Amino acid sequence: MGKTRYQKIEESNQVELEGGKRALAVGLHIVHEVTSAQAFAALKKMGLRVKNPGQTFAVTDHVVHTGGSSAPNDLMDEALVKTLEDHCREFGITLYGQHNGKQGVCHVVAPEVGLTRPNSTVFCGDSHTSTHGAFGAIAAGIGTSNVRDILATGCLLNHVSPKQMKIEVNGKLAPWLSAKDLILYVLSRIGNEWATGGAVFFTGEAIRALSMEGRMTVCNMTIEMGGRFGYCDVDETTLAWFSKDRDFWRASELTEARRREWLSFNTDADAVFDKAVVFDASEIRQMVSFGLTLNEIAPVDGRTSRIADVVESRRHLEVAEGTAIDAIPIEHAFLGSCTNGRLGDFQAAARVVRLHGGRIKVKSALAVPGSIEVKRACEALGLHTILIQAGWEWREPGCSSCLAMNPDKFEGRVASSTNRNFPGRQGPQSRTFLMSPESVALSAMEGHAADLKAFYAKHGEPV
Repeated sequence: MGKTRYQKIEESNQVELEGGKRALAVGLHIVHEVTSAQAFAALKKMGLRVKNPGQTFAVTDHVVHTGGSSAPNDLMDEALVKTLEDHCREFGITLYGQHNGKQGVCHVVAPEVGLTRPNSTVFCGDSHTSTHGAFGAIAAGIGTSNVRDILATGCLLNHVSPKQMKIEVNGKLAPWLSAKDLILYVLSRIGNEWATGGAVFFTGEAIRALSMEGRMTVCNMTIEMGGRFGYCDVDETTLAWFSKDRDFWRASELTEARRREWLSFNTDADAVFDKAVVFDASEIRQMVSFGLTLNEIAPVDGRTSRIADVVESRRHLEVAEGTAIDAIPIEHAFLGSCTNGRLGDFQAAARVVRLHGGRIKVKSALAVPGSIEVKRACEALGLHTILIQAGWEWREPGCSSCLAMNPDKFEGRVASSTNRNFPGRQGPQSRTFLMSPESVALSAMEGHAADLKAFYAKHGEPV
């Protein structure tokens, strides 16, 4: 019987413990300022050191101020950032933070600096760690007690093998669509509990045609269907990512032996899955979440259905059942996050803004790069100028309004390139409508959820 890539990596990193229990050796452990403080405190209380400081990598991202200041937002944020900085100094951990000008979102920074590798295990105290599975790794979010355990032992303790699941998307996406439309479409078909607790293998012609950035977007949102791990096989697109020097990687390390090893872990043709589903990419349309969960998603030329569980104090933010999606008014726009805060996302958004030629018709529009490297690359290409001239605010890197654990909060309806849409996600009186970066850009320019296909028919299809 064949095995999945997940199972092969799991077996090669399995550690047998007493009593028949199992642990998983951790190759890369990412920590940030919010979920690590208690873990480090527990470690110190027990008189322990960090087992593998060289395999632990820290960033500041969740609470950082993106408005152009490195000043703390409040006393709690200041304490969180300073505590992480102190712990990194004490335990010899590399920190990409504000004070060395390298901060960025954990799931953007780690891949771009070359820390995320195929065949490895990656864990972080953040639910969207599944992003790293795009590189053929097994990666998942963990709780603070798991963060403590990994710091102390280098292993994820009490590991239980998840169910194996497969999502196959064949065919070709329309040129105006993106990886975000693909994953929102999949969610619209299977719902937010289909993959609960599972390891989801993404495959098929449409998945293999995605860039690494696109694959990261898809794997990032595995958690939104209830999954824990999301991953792809390694192919030439993956290998090309490692053909350039990065902070923690040299292109010369990609030897023929390493290529063969990474490829040898790919999923066997006769691997068995507990669940599997197949989709046709030609049926995918531009998608928009309209409800309060990711069970409520529709194409931009569709209509809303009934939205459940709306509390009275937030009813003014909702739209009536049967409302045309492209008639939903938008008051704010947000570009960024670990889902869509990479260079390709800003290139796609800036292309729409440039073709449009006007100015935003929303109250505010924030463009927040996922890392310093993304910010510099955008500025080198002049993308920030296109956005600024159209009325967008160009910010410093950070999680920003994705979760509003910082000053970047909205009041009203938000077209967002993020991953979650529950009430108050982007501010206590915010209402999130999830879309692709291109959709967010066009919605900001038009003041309502807008149809990219019609837009490109007028201005020329994307190249």
